[in-house]
Amino acid sequence: CLAAYENNTAAMEFIPKNLRNHVIEAADTARQELSLIESLTNGSKKLKDVRRKDLTFLICRTGVEQDPMQLEYVLPGFITPELCLIAVARDGRALQFVPDEMKNSVICNAALSQNNDAWIWVPKSLRDRDLYARIVRNDCWNLQYVPDEFKTMEMCEEAVSSNGLVLQFVGKRWMNAYICVLALFNNQEAEKYLPDTDIEEIRKKAVEQKGGALELLPVELRTEELCRIAVAHDGLALRFVPEDI
Repeated sequence: CLAAYENNTAAMEFIPKNLRNHVIEAADTARQELSLIESLTNGSKKLKDVRRKDLTFLICRTGVEQDPMQLEYVLPGFITPELCLIAVARDGRALQFVPDEMKNSVICNAALSQNNDAWIWVPKSLRDRDLYARIVRNDCWNLQYVPDEFKTMEMCEEAVSSNGLVLQFVGKRWMNAYICVLALFNNQEAEKYLPDTDIEEIRKKAVEQKGGALELLPVELRTEELCRIAVAHDGLALRFVPEDI
């Protein structure tokens, strides 16, 4: 009956009297939904501007497709994993509005692919080493948020290579001579975060760990002793030995 009435209002005379009011009401609702969808699509309205009683799933989906952050205003009954995925794939920050029970690896990875900073809304149960490596690669200062059990030597080296001051967040487990020299090479101010060890001893241990660490030392500090130690551990370190040595 509704389809007939929408196609031609003259069909009303053929609709049973007990259904006419329902049909008119349904038609008005459909027209209103169409009008709201048009307003959301052309940007004259946001989902937050729509009265709660007028919200439908189609209206919510349209609003989120136009502005993913409007996921915040979707009624609980209309939120689905599919709608959440649409939102975070377009704006990772929308992850903050995804109900915890709907957050999974697919939705979280989609959010991170769009915006690495969305990691703060990823549940701890879904945070793994790959996630932490990813956020540190994006911003070395994020190392301070990485639990010790998820840190790796590669992650710490990459972080201090970007900014030596990040050495303060490396932690005792990964604090070795090479990391220290790497941090100093990047930023001399990192010296205040060195362990209570003689700086000369740190340089010596660094070239013992990796002969290539010789490259990180200022030329005037590349002593004959350090050069001998470096090339003994890595023959290719010879290229960093000063000509006069």
